[in-house]
Amino acid sequence: MTVGTEVEFVEFVEINTDFDARALRDLQMELVSPSNAVSVLSVPYPVSDPDAPRFGLRESFRFGSARHLGENLAGTWTLRMSDHVRGGAAGTLRSWNLKIYGHRSTPGAPEIAFLSPGRGELAVHWTVPSVIGASEVTSYDVRHILTNAADKADGNWMLRTGVAAPGSLSCTVTGLLDNTKYDVQVRAVNDRGGGAWSETVVAETFPNRAPLPVGSLVGPDLQVGDGTEDVDVSGAFEDPDDDTLIYGASSSAPGVAQARASGSQVALTPVARGDATITVTATDIAGSNTPATQTFDVRVKGRRGVTVSRDALTVDEGSAGSYTVVLDSEPTGPVIVTPSAPANRDLSVDPMELEFTTGNWQIPKTVFVEAERDTDATSDPPVTISHQVSGADYSSVRASSVRVTIVEAGTTTIRRSRCRSVRRATKR
Repeated sequence: MTVGTEVEFVEFVEINTDFDARALRDLQMELVSPSNAVSVLSVPYPVSDPDAPRFGLRESFRFGSARHLGENLAGTWTLRMSDHVRGGAAGTLRSWNLKIYGHRSTPGAPEIAFLSPGRGELAVHWTVPSVIGASEVTSYDVRHILTNAADKADGNWMLRTGVAAPGSLSCTVTGLLDNTKYDVQVRAVNDRGGGAWSETVVAETFPNRAPLPVGSLVGPDLQVGDGTEDVDVSGAFEDPDDDTLIYGASSSAPGVAQARASGSQVALTPVARGDATITVTATDIAGSNTPATQTFDVRVKGRRGVTVSRDALTVDEGSAGSYTVVLDSEPTGPVIVTPSAPANRDLSVDPMELEFTTGNWQIPKTVFVEAERDTDATSDPPVTISHQVSGADYSSVRASSVRVTIVEAGTTTIRRSRCRSVRRATKR
């Protein structure tokens, strides 16, 4: 029979039995304590007269012993019986129990009511010990050890003292491994010292949970020449266990857009016109070390610019020439290109304004240049047509000019060409 720790100093032991035996005088009865002290309760008493009366044991019988005075009752008590009956069936011990009288100075063992597991922690709840000892309980201690520990000697447990005041019957043990089983015990403490430890209760901490994506990320439009643009991705992930997240980023087309993570900021660098998919990861390295992933697309526009098809143009007096103008990349709104020639010159341009939108920016527009006929025969000097760019995100863009040469009417323009000599045959 295993007995608890309610008494640490035994004064008297009462043994209650239930026998079915022919005679008490035939029984050898011994009580063995956890410390192996033996109390002899009954010894056989042979009687030579077969007709002598027998005191039968066919009901409850109580023994008592003061042999175990001063012992600690905790542990296994053993009742040994042998029947030395002659010429008949041996007796039977149907049941037995102990009633132990004594006292203890330190508290008895509390009982752990339940354990509430968490991630890396266990919340321990217990009840007040039934025996408080020589003085009131002043605090409680908790200890734990890995359930699969090879050696569970007292010195190998992790002890936490004074974890709860007398009126408090719970505490949370932190700093544990995730997804791991622990043995847990509690003891009460009074002025005489720490009492008996409770029975062991086993509980398993929760596993660490992986981070999760939240919502979605929307990639910005990038433009070659605008430099790097940062995207904050901290709101795109959450960790159920509040672990610190480490971010990473990569691009499906580094030749179009490059991506680099620094903290929760992802730096996007446009390289060339095109499309790319950016992949962002968030990993709880100190937790489950499992990444969560979000992706978003980015569109990279070409470098802002205006292409003028010609830088020089020759126009005969009284006639017209032309060139084209087109934007190099899609604008954010309407863009106006204004070609203009110096005033008081015999030259006009049409149209006076070229409007480009997000829908037609890539379609070249024609500028017609007309040289008016004058009355003199003097050649006019070259005229420069400049281009003013304004609107949307093109206000700071500059366009090249066109140098126009006007050929005076009645003037012969000599153009160089390759000549080939021809020998003619002479008749003789």
